[in-house]
Amino acid sequence: MKSSNQAIKKRRTALTDYLKGKQTATISELSQQFNVSEMTIRRDCEILAKMGLLERSFGKIVYVEQTVDKIGSEDPLDKLKDKLAKEASNLISDGQIIFINSSNTAVKVLEYLADKNITVLTNNLHALGYKKNSKTSIFLSGGEVNFAKEVMIGDIAFNSFNSMRSNVTLVGCNGLNDQTGISTSQINEARINRKIIQNSGQVIVLADYTKLGKSSNFTVGSIDDVDILITDSFADPKLIAKFEKNGIQVIQVPI
Repeated sequence: MKSSNQAIKKRRTALTDYLKGKQTATISELSQQFNVSEMTIRRDCEILAKMGLLERSFGKIVYVEQTVDKIGSEDPLDKLKDKLAKEASNLISDGQIIFINSSNTAVKVLEYLADKNITVLTNNLHALGYKKNSKTSIFLSGGEVNFAKEVMIGDIAFNSFNSMRSNVTLVGCNGLNDQTGISTSQINEARINRKIIQNSGQVIVLADYTKLGKSSNFTVGSIDDVDILITDSFADPKLIAKFEKNGIQVIQVPI
């Protein structure tokens, strides 16, 4: 009998935690520890290696310590988020005006837009950390700086987005649910995110599998606001079917 998607996720999380404690282990040891075949463990390790969590070394599986990345976010799913961002960059065309919200995943798209002639408006200070491109104009919203998250909030930031419309808005979130919509855990960013979505021609949500089906504290948009969802191949097929039923184009990045 095939394992459920949730069971696979749970096992892979447990496998990563086990290796984090031991640092190294053999395929045989992991197979016995989790009571699955060596083939299953190899497949799990291959996926986790692609996510940058593990690596092979002299016949053993080695845990990879997670370090602070180039924009200051300690995130074990960082390589996966890079893949989502790269996929999103393929949907951006020359001449477009782009809104990017405070999400670390959404702002990563700037890494892959070096050849695009676009205008970007964002309240995300991480945008300043990416390589400069003479074809891209980046406008920061202004406003009060939230130093903990390196984003701008408040009335000035809100009014910057209130007076413009974008062709495309790139949104990261804490949760995407077919009932509760797009949500965030940050009250100071919620109003700005709502305005970004409201003033957009097309809304693209970037959300890895851990965000799908979840709801956070503050709703910033309904499920009907989402035009395209970019996620990964770990995503629960039942959730994907619900999003597609709501008319959302779902793009799953293989990992």
